[in-house]
Amino acid sequence: MTAPKAERRLQHALRNRWRNYTEELDRCRANLSEKTVHDFRVAIRRFASLLRLVEDITGAREPERLRKKLKAQLDDLDELRDIHVMLAELTKVDSNIDTVIESLEADSRRAATRLKRKLAGIDTQKLVDLAAKVHKAVDAHPAGNVQTSILESIDRAWRTVSKRIARVDKAKPVSFHRLRVAFKRFRYSVEDMRQIVGRLPDDLPARMDAFQTRLGEIQDADVIVKLLTSATRRNPQLASTRDAYRTRRDEKIAQFTTELAEGQTVSGFWRPDPQSTFPWET
Repeated sequence: MTAPKAERRLQHALRNRWRNYTEELDRCRANLSEKTVHDFRVAIRRFASLLRLVEDITGAREPERLRKKLKAQLDDLDELRDIHVMLAELTKVDSNIDTVIESLEADSRRAATRLKRKLAGIDTQKLVDLAAKVHKAVDAHPAGNVQTSILESIDRAWRTVSKRIARVDKAKPVSFHRLRVAFKRFRYSVEDMRQIVGRLPDDLPARMDAFQTRLGEIQDADVIVKLLTSATRRNPQLASTRDAYRTRRDEKIAQFTTELAEGQTVSGFWRPDPQSTFPWET
């Protein structure tokens, strides 16, 4: 791909991510459901990942400024998202946890009220102005360096993933969350820039999605274990339910860690270093 085409692809991706972000924001403002909150979070993460890539390429401050505003919005969504996850899972449980569910439903109503106010307060015009400056930063970058800079940025994102894999610790569920965050940035960059990266294996997007999903399942299980641990202090009868979820979480962690150690899960996602060819080119 020539440099001008690489630049156009980057600008096109920015426009798409902005459009997706505003559409999901409008849906969330209209109806705060489990789906709209989830979809808005994904839109924010994808847009933020692309902005990080632009930040890496251009060295400009505008992508970082916009990304930090998006990060603040993502943080605002966390509380209601976690409640949605817990309610979706715990309503399947047959044991006597009605008091926990009732408490979560009340928390959900309060969190939704707070979030509605925050979403209504988002100044989209300021975001529009920042987004325009991001486009100008891409225009100002030397055209001949765009494609190389994009690949270098994705290489750095993959190195971060590799470091997070090396630091995974079965005794520290947060280490899986950190890996998941790093992997999202890598995956979204590859998907947005796939025309620059080149032809990907047909099964690669699905494999990356499956890897990320499993990390998300570990994170969700850990959130539920923490909730039930707290609830058990007030109601000891919940101990068996807490223990069952703790066992389920630990089994997911153990299986995933074993597969990571054997190289089963990440084989073929990316090249090991910038000097190497991509695994699907060998």
